[in-house]
Amino acid sequence: MLHSMRWVRRRACVLPLSDEVAALRTWPGLRAIIAVETIRQVQHLPGTHVEWRYYLTSCPDAPAMLIQAIRRHLAIENIPHWVLDVVFLEDEARSRDRVATRNFAILRKLAFNLLQQGKHQPGSLRARRRNAGWNDNYRPQLLTCARQNCRATTP
Repeated sequence: MLHSMRWVRRRACVLPLSDEVAALRTWPGLRAIIAVETIRQVQHLPGTHVEWRYYLTSCPDAPAMLIQAIRRHLAIENIPHWVLDVVFLEDEARSRDRVATRNFAILRKLAFNLLQQGKHQPGSLRARRRNAGWNDNYRPQLLTCARQNCRATTP
């Protein structure tokens, strides 16, 4: 299996309103525009990907504080809700029955915890989830690993 390294560099700047963006002056309370440039390069893949994101803010804080707020916002990728939505497509679940919805949510969280403990298998959570569905040898390995961890942590 080929493992890819990914490099990400972000640069951000806070732009005060100027005559060039006069049309935005009608936005209530607008004080500045924040521009974030994200540069990504993945080993073994050709090229570099550059992406720009723009934020409008009415916050009077110093530019360093505004950029720090955006960094915290981008850190949402590590929150379990985000992972459950991206890896398990939780927001696309079609169950409408309350009991079924709760039961499936519990099962997704259980699977999420098992996959997190299965770090002996390289790859992202999404790749480990896919591997658990496709590989009949990996699935029992995940469950066995989880059971051994439980025994080791209980008195």
